[in-house]
Amino acid sequence: MIEFVVLKNVFFKKEIQSRMHYCNNAFHLYFTFQIDANSLRIRSFPNTAVEYLFIVGHNNDICKYILNKKDYVKNIIIISCGIPEIYFKKFNAKHIFVSNRNSSKNYFYNGRDWGFNFNITEDELDLYNLNGKDIKEKVNQIFKKVI
Repeated sequence: MIEFVVLKNVFFKKEIQSRMHYCNNAFHLYFTFQIDANSLRIRSFPNTAVEYLFIVGHNNDICKYILNKKDYVKNIIIISCGIPEIYFKKFNAKHIFVSNRNSSKNYFYNGRDWGFNFNITEDELDLYNLNGKDIKEKVNQIFKKVI
């Protein structure tokens, strides 16, 4: 199962709908969503154990979220600015992937330029536009494995 988590304080209806559309088309699966305190969790259907956890947000928020997550996740894919390496061994995951870009920054853009109602990163655009690949191939092609 895929879980796509966006960490921020406020979500609008149009953004949630657009994020759902994004996930449906990027992964070719059906998704459900849940809004928790400061997060939007979009999960593939049917809900089974999480094999791929994509997490988008500020690096400090991501570290807190993953450290508080009790469940083991096979693959964590972080879409954020650089995460201090000291945290990687503390995350409860078999594999951890981060941006493959040569910068410690991960810029986001106005998604309306690409038909989305949310700010989108280059990694998310790559994930959306890489057609014909299964999820494992997409992750390995777009992201860098750190563990």
